[in-house]
Amino acid sequence: MKYIKNGTILLFLVGFSFTQAQTEKGKVLIGADSNMNMTITENSIQSDEESVGYGEVTTIKFSPQVAYLVANNFALGIEVPYENSSADQESKAVLVLPFMRIYAKNKSSPSVKPFFQAGAGFDVSTIYTRDEDFKSDMFSYKFNTGVASFINQTVALEFGIQYQYNSLKLREFNPNNVKIISKEFSFNLGFSFVL
Repeated sequence: MKYIKNGTILLFLVGFSFTQAQTEKGKVLIGADSNMNMTITENSIQSDEESVGYGEVTTIKFSPQVAYLVANNFALGIEVPYENSSADQESKAVLVLPFMRIYAKNKSSPSVKPFFQAGAGFDVSTIYTRDEDFKSDMFSYKFNTGVASFINQTVALEFGIQYQYNSLKLREFNPNNVKIISKEFSFNLGFSFVL
C-alpha cells in the first residue's frame, strides 16, 4: 500500500513538471468541485421585526460547470451547484450561476495556474422540514480563488477557498418578509478539463 501511495505521488509530480497548461482562447472548460463536508456556515433569520442567529449546518455540495475561454486565461460560463444541507431541517437547492474565471500567468511553473472566479445567480428552492415543505426564492453570489495544477494538457486538479452569500426568502406565508441569510467559507477540491 505504501508503494502505491508513493508511486501515485511521484506520477503527479512528474506530470506537473512537464505539462504546459492549456488556457488559450477558444478552449472549453468543464469542471466540478466538492466541498467535501468542510463548510463553515453562519446563519441568521431576518424579518421586519427582528434578526435572529442560529447554529451551524452540515452541507454537501457538488458544482458542475462549463465555460468558454473568450480570451487567453479568461473564461465565461455557467455553474449549476447542487446543495444538500441538514441540521434541524433538510434543504436541497439547485442554482444557475453565471460566472467568470481569470487565470494568472505563472512563468516559473506553467502547469500550475492560480485563478480567481466570481459568479451570481438565482434559485427556486424547497425547504423540507418535519412538518411541511416551503417554496422559496434564493439569490446567491460567490467568489473563489485557488490553484489549478495541470496533470496533463487537459486535466487539472484544483484546490481553493470560497466565500458564498445566500439570501433565501419564503414565497408563501411570509407576512413579516422573513429572509434566511447564510455566509459560507469553504475549502474546495475538484477536477477541471480544458478541451
